Amino acid sequence: MAVPFRAKDVAADRTEFGHPDVALVLTQLSYYYSGLSDSQLIQCFDRLTEKETDPRSIYEQWILAEEQYSVPTSIKLWKGINLKDYQQRTHDLFPTLRYNMIVIDYFLNNFVFPREAKQFPHKLVASPWDLASSLRSKIVTGFSGTNDTQLLLPVHIEQCDLVELQKTDAIVINNLLQPENETYEYLPFNSTLEDILNQIINYKTTINVILDIGALFIDGTNRDIAVKWLNLSNKNKIDYAIYFDSDSIVVCDREYHHYRFETSPASERLDRCVFYLDEIHTRGTDFKFPNGFQAAVTLGNGLTKDRFVQACMRMRKLGKGHSLTFWSSNEVHQQIISLRKRSHIKNKSKSIHMSVNLIDILRWVYENTKQSTWDGLHHWARQSLSFQRKVHAFQEIQWNNQHQSITSTMMKKLVNECLEPEIIDLKQMYGPAKILETIEKIYIARCQQCNHHLSTIMDNIVLKRLYEYGGEKQRLSQLLDEEQQRELEHELEEERQLAQPLPAKPCCPRLYMEIIQLCDTNTQIMNLPGLSNVFHPLPHAFTGTKFFKQCQPNSWPSNFWISTEFQRVTETKEVSLDPFMRPPRWIVVYRNQHIIFITAFEAN
Repeated sequence: MAVPFRAKDVAADRTEFGHPDVALVLTQLSYYYSGLSDSQLIQCFDRLTEKETDPRSIYEQWILAEEQYSVPTSIKLWKGINLKDYQQRTHDLFPTLRYNMIVIDYFLNNFVFPREAKQFPHKLVASPWDLASSLRSKIVTGFSGTNDTQLLLPVHIEQCDLVELQKTDAIVINNLLQPENETYEYLPFNSTLEDILNQIINYKTTINVILDIGALFIDGTNRDIAVKWLNLSNKNKIDYAIYFDSDSIVVCDREYHHYRFETSPASERLDRCVFYLDEIHTRGTDFKFPNGFQAAVTLGNGLTKDRFVQACMRMRKLGKGHSLTFWSSNEVHQQIISLRKRSHIKNKSKSIHMSVNLIDILRWVYENTKQSTWDGLHHWARQSLSFQRKVHAFQEIQWNNQHQSITSTMMKKLVNECLEPEIIDLKQMYGPAKILETIEKIYIARCQQCNHHLSTIMDNIVLKRLYEYGGEKQRLSQLLDEEQQRELEHELEEERQLAQPLPAKPCCPRLYMEIIQLCDTNTQIMNLPGLSNVFHPLPHAFTGTKFFKQCQPNSWPSNFWISTEFQRVTETKEVSLDPFMRPPRWIVVYRNQHIIFITAFEAN
């Protein structure tokens, strides 16, 4: 299933999209773009061969979805498919069906969605509010390198900036606004990895570091990017490329050997290196770059101030020997230009400079930060309601000096109060009118729908913050766009030892003289009802089976019979005879009056 990503190539651990349709659609799009691997296609064909009742018609639907002129003749018909034929499989079959949407849907419906697209009746929600609750007996403390998200802290905890650090933001911004950083470039639409690297290599000044905070290098792994950059670099000046593989620093040399940074000669020759720092590693890393190093900072959609500043500050000597250049995607460039025009119109400025400068970039970054905080306030207010729900449930317990004997009834009540429904029906999801509301009004409406007591003090604090910072900006009131981090409770598995039944002992076949007389047309007709040791009415065939109670013995024709041997199969007592019922393969029509089912032994 498609999951949210925290950064390029870094999936959020145990996290999924809260809206089920968003998860399904993004999963399908992901497979439509990437296609199926060989192993996934083999899974599809194995299921088609082993479990489908009509594989031919299903395969025909797959082929009809392709342009017929592009389908090799050898794979147009199901009977011509031979997965053991390596040539057919790798050159004709798999390349043709790899991006086939019907085949991808077949794979998703049979192998992905049944296993991973699961919902449970209820969920137990936890959020930062639970961590910072004032109900805890211990003091909760935390550390943050920036203060841009302090509006999203739970009301029980507040950011306390040290006096000596209150000017840090101003110092950092001042270092960014140095003249040597006033360099900006934007990339053409749909630029590839090679296009971006070629522009950086051919830039008027040497760039030794790429800080990919905008995640513009999306069509390759960190290793691919580092190797490609090393190949394009000047061999007389650059000997190594340094990148991150997972969380390990790796060095690639001109011989394409990859080894750890700590044990490589590159650690003492940083001036002969180029550095690629992917999005996730533009925070928390510290290289002692030599003086004169210049970095290329990429700008991507939604880049906020804390991420932007943290990335820029990888150049520790910014303003004192290090410098920056800024590279944006074409889409971001249009956003910066549009924002600059709106700013000049608002300020009634007559002169609009043509080139983008650092002030324009910072204005765009601050606008993204404002939007991110505004979006976060909506989720922050929703989390407060979930937290108050649990607080109310715990307050229902009559604590005596922090001790209370918990009964099973109390625990069930506590659980029911804390749980929230996970399954949302379609009417609730799509039924409400698409009305734009401020986040303050959305919160008030949700408070009115709550069936539990809300804290007046906490409610007022939340409303005050939404009123002060939410503004008049509106959003859809029924939007379900939250992410959720799912952690399943693992139950103790118990393997049962099933006692297998003993092998059944078959009956020894017997042949009655009356069976032989069935073929003698010269004797007088036998009275079958009087020969109960040899012949039985047909319903007796179901004796000892599950069907016996439902077979309605009196409803069968009176001239349908079975032989005693037809009923006798096993001598083992007290076992179900369902698996031992004889198939009705041998029938004797006796004097055109009676139909008798007999065994193969009797027939022979």
